[in-house]
Amino acid sequence: MMTKLTEVTWAFRAMNTDVNVAVSVPAEDVAKATAALGKVETLFRETEIRLSRFMEESELSALN
Repeated sequence: MMTKLTEVTWAFRAMNTDVNVAVSVPAEDVAKATAALGKVETLFRETEIRLSRFMEESELSALN
């Protein structure tokens, strides 16, 4: 018997684009999946801060 899966989605704007992330998990893992997708957004934000050529304080801007 297959476990019924629930789709969990997360949408945000980063790097001047719309980002949509989706995973399918068993119902009992929805909270864990939601937390993990929040971490995906954090990773995007941290990367954008470090590598943006549009932010003077970014590491990339410091190299230029």
